[in-house]
Amino acid sequence: MFVILFVSNFLVGILGAAFVLQEKPFWSPTKFIPIIGMLLGNSMGSVAMATERCLDQFSVHAPLLETRLAYGATRYEAGLPLAIDAIRIALLPVITQLSVMGMINIPGMMTGQLMAGTPMMEAVIYQECIMFMIAASSALGVVMVVVRIITSRLGYKLQRWRVRSCLRRKKLRDHIKYEEVELR
Repeated sequence: MFVILFVSNFLVGILGAAFVLQEKPFWSPTKFIPIIGMLLGNSMGSVAMATERCLDQFSVHAPLLETRLAYGATRYEAGLPLAIDAIRIALLPVITQLSVMGMINIPGMMTGQLMAGTPMMEAVIYQECIMFMIAASSALGVVMVVVRIITSRLGYKLQRWRVRSCLRRKKLRDHIKYEEVELR
């Protein structure tokens, strides 16, 4: 989970600081460290929620997953409905936060900038950029953790076993059909 949080937050943080906020240089500690802190603090909850929900769904619906795999679904096809549910639940707080930003509550970063004397339009632009960066890092982290769980829980060994058993059954079926033709 550490690697997923690191990759999602630093990727979005670097892209956001360099291209959206146009910081020169983008790694300036006075801007980059608070940005990464805000991204990490907000995306950690979403990633943890996605991990818990996905693992819980996979343990509760294990017979359903096995049935889908037995009928020939790939591991991604078998886990897709459960993954979509986990992603939806994990991103719900971020989407709710985005929907009420500025109308119902005034976020802390914008309030701090206004109290420090930053022009209001600049504070609003910074807050919008940070909120979209938070949503992007949360979404990227959640998708990465769900894909990682699918690949670890429904791994290649299980899929290889399923393919081998299907091939054995197909050979057996071909053999039975061949004997039926000879008997006629």
